[in-house]
Amino acid sequence: LAKARGKFETAMRNAPDAAFEAKCHFNLGNCSFREAERQRDSSLKDSIEAYRASIKSFQEARQLDPTHEMAAQNLELARLRLKILLDELHKQQQEAKKKQEQQQKQADKLKELAERQQAAADQNEKLQNTPSPQQQEKQQLAEEQDKIQQETSELAKQMAQPQPGQPPQKSPAQPHIQEALQHQQ
Repeated sequence: LAKARGKFETAMRNAPDAAFEAKCHFNLGNCSFREAERQRDSSLKDSIEAYRASIKSFQEARQLDPTHEMAAQNLELARLRLKILLDELHKQQQEAKKKQEQQQKQADKLKELAERQQAAADQNEKLQNTPSPQQQEKQQLAEEQDKIQQETSELAKQMAQPQPGQPPQKSPAQPHIQEALQHQQ
């Protein structure tokens, strides 16, 4: 495609008339369109740029030769494919934003659990150092620590679950959560 593009650009610069130049633009549009199709699976952004280049070339071909029906058809097809890709890119961006928000919620919950665990540990130490701690306070503290441990376990399970349509990934927070669970026990 790169060689063909170079040849069409050279031919376009040396075009003897507008009809020949229109054909060169048409063929450049086809090269860009094929490049867009090739890039579609590997890079949406590159594919989008290639579709835009093809649209521009088809428009230039139509300006030079308004009767060029293939340029008109390819122009509409390129516009349609570009719209589909832009919609797909928007959807991916929305999913990424949603995933980021979910990760932030999990991080906030994890921070809150860590703070609660530290407070419970501090209170436990305080009770151990007092001469005659109340049995009821010890029981409440033990129940609070059990509750924190259960919530931490539930959060760990949520974080370990793969997102729909995504391959399973180990969260970088997973070792810290396991360490916290062991500390809580």
